[in-house]
Amino acid sequence: MGKLALVTGAPSGIGRTFAERLADDGYDLVLVGRRHDRLQEFVAAHPELRLQIMAVDLSTGGGVHAVADVCAREPLTMLVNSAGVAHYMPLAELSVEKAQELVHVKVVAPSMLARD
Repeated sequence: MGKLALVTGAPSGIGRTFAERLADDGYDLVLVGRRHDRLQEFVAAHPELRLQIMAVDLSTGGGVHAVADVCAREPLTMLVNSAGVAHYMPLAELSVEKAQELVHVKVVAPSMLARD
C-alpha cells in the first residue's frame, strides 16, 4: 500500500507547494480546496498519481464533515492543514460572520480533521 496524504488548501500557495512536493515523493493525494477548476489543473498535471479531489468550503460544517469522513476511512500517512482565509481590515470592522469564517477555517477544521 502506498503513502497517502490529505492536503487542505491544495489549489494554491503553501498547500500547492506541499502537494507538488508530496507528489514528487510518490504520495497518493487527497486534495482539498474550494475551487474545483484549480484542483482539476493539478490532476491534469499528475496523471501518474492516484488523486482524489474535494471541492469543499472548510468554513462550513458540511465541508468539514465531508473531509473528516475521508480522514476517518482512509489510512492517511500525512495530513497537511494549509487551508487559509484572511480578512485585511481593522479588528473593529471585522463582522461576526467574517470572524466565524476565520475561526472555522483556522481552528475548527484543522482540529476536526486531525482527530480522525
